[in-house]
Amino acid sequence: MYNIIPAEVPKEKLGFMMGIGTMITTCAVAFGPVVGGVVTDALNWCWIFIISLFLIVISLLTGIYSIRQINPLQKVKIK
Repeated sequence: MYNIIPAEVPKEKLGFMMGIGTMITTCAVAFGPVVGGVVTDALNWCWIFIISLFLIVISLLTGIYSIRQINPLQKVKIK
């Protein structure tokens, strides 16, 4: 995310968009345990993994269709 924002966002909105990206990651750390506790309290603890798998698949499909490759891929040799 922090590599895509500087490459895609115009310079005049760069600070705002980096702030939005930071806010998303900060809120995830704060709300994750709360949501996990609510799910565990309402359902079985196994549902945390089922819900996570569902969200991972949605994120993967969204990323595949919305994030485009900017630079061509290169093969890199490890010496």
